[in-house]
Amino acid sequence: GASREQIFAGVANSREFFALCNSYGITAGHYIQGVDNTRQQNVNAFVARLYSLCLGRNGDYDGQANWVSQLINRQNSGAGVGYGFFFSQEFINRNLTNEEYVATLYRVFLGREPDQAGFNSWVSQLNNGTDRLSIFRGFAHSQEYTNICNSYGIDRGSIKLVSITIRYISLYPGVVRLRGIILPYSTNTKHTNLLTDLLTRIT
Repeated sequence: GASREQIFAGVANSREFFALCNSYGITAGHYIQGVDNTRQQNVNAFVARLYSLCLGRNGDYDGQANWVSQLINRQNSGAGVGYGFFFSQEFINRNLTNEEYVATLYRVFLGREPDQAGFNSWVSQLNNGTDRLSIFRGFAHSQEYTNICNSYGIDRGSIKLVSITIRYISLYPGVVRLRGIILPYSTNTKHTNLLTDLLTRIT
C-alpha cells in the first residue's frame, strides 16, 4: 500500500489544502517526497518571497509547485527563477516606471531599500537607453543576491546573453533574414522554445 509520506503529500499538495491556507493568509507551499524538510521550507520561502516582492501576491497553486520543483531538483537557479518573475507577462503588465523597476530590483536582489546614489545611477542608465535585462543582470549577479540565495540553500546561478546569427530562414511565403539576435538564458534553465516563439511572432 501507500506509505504515510505518500498520503501526506497527496493531502498537503491538494488544491483544497492550498485554498484553505490562503483563506488564513498562510502560504501552503509545495511538498516533495524524500527531500529534507528544512530544505523544502527554505525553497518554499524563497519562492513565496519572489511572489510577494515581484507580483505583490501569494503564489498560485501551479506556479508555486513549478518553481519549487525546479529549485529542489536543481533544474533552475536563483537567478533563473528571478528572471522568470521579472520577465513574466504578469510583471510586465504592471507597467512599472524606471524608478519603480529599480526599487523592486533592490528589494528582491539586495534585500533592502535603495541608497540614493546607487538608485540614481541605475535609473539614469535606464533613462539613457540601457535595457532592463542588462540592469537586471547587474543585480542578479551581485554578491548580495548570492548571499540571499545561500541563506535559502539555493544556487544563485547566472543569466548570460547569447548572440545567435541566423543568415536565412525560409518562411512561407517569403524569406526573412535575421542577424545578431540576442537571447537571454539561465545556465540552469532549459529555454528550448525561445527560437520557436521568436519565429512564431515573426510569422
